Amino acid sequence: MDEDRTVTPLIERRPDAPKSERVDHGRGSKNAATRLEAAAFRSVLCGIDNSAYGRAARDQAKLLASPGGRVKLVPLPQLTHRGDRALQDACEGFDPLALGAGEGAFRALEHARIPVLIARWLPLATDLTGTMLVPVDDSPESRRAVVLAGRLAAAHGGAVAVLAATPRDTAFQRAIAASQRILLQATGAAPRLVGEPLPREEIIRSTAVALPASLVILGTGHSETERRIAAQIADRVGSSVLALPE
Repeated sequence: MDEDRTVTPLIERRPDAPKSERVDHGRGSKNAATRLEAAAFRSVLCGIDNSAYGRAARDQAKLLASPGGRVKLVPLPQLTHRGDRALQDACEGFDPLALGAGEGAFRALEHARIPVLIARWLPLATDLTGTMLVPVDDSPESRRAVVLAGRLAAAHGGAVAVLAATPRDTAFQRAIAASQRILLQATGAAPRLVGEPLPREEIIRSTAVALPASLVILGTGHSETERRIAAQIADRVGSSVLALPE
């Protein structure tokens, strides 16, 4: 079953904004139409069932496909119960995949080659783009997440919070471990470690809860480890998560 949804969002600009920043709603607004279309995912594949998370996936897929995009609805088992190769074949030509939160969705996030939305039911009067959280490091994936968050906020409204989430410093961790070994050998007792930074995934989880975030937009690489960590974050975060591979 396919659903087509065309939406013309309202974007407010400053009254004194230069002409290049204003939206012309007349017939000659080709540049404005181009900017709005750039904010949309053109074709979203959505796995649905009768659960609350399945309904959330359908509703949130429609929002991501607007303005002017297309949503294809398919039964969830067709995407989560036929193996990783079948999932990848089903995703061909779509961007992104939307699924309700659950074990099958987390596995799909690990193995799909396109962006994956893990949808959760939001409280009443809360929009998917209401409060978006974007963890940022120095990777191209996180920059892509920031760009998408800006486009979604411009098209649908909402606020974007940027979280400084630097990757794990392996050299620093080795230095800490070496220090502990030296002290253990010298004293016979393991030293107490204080001031240890929290793991990146825990920083993202706790920040999403504290905001609270309606959507976490997470840039992730294509490696198995990176996708597995993204799936772990999506499992622990109580909001919807949109994972964007490089």
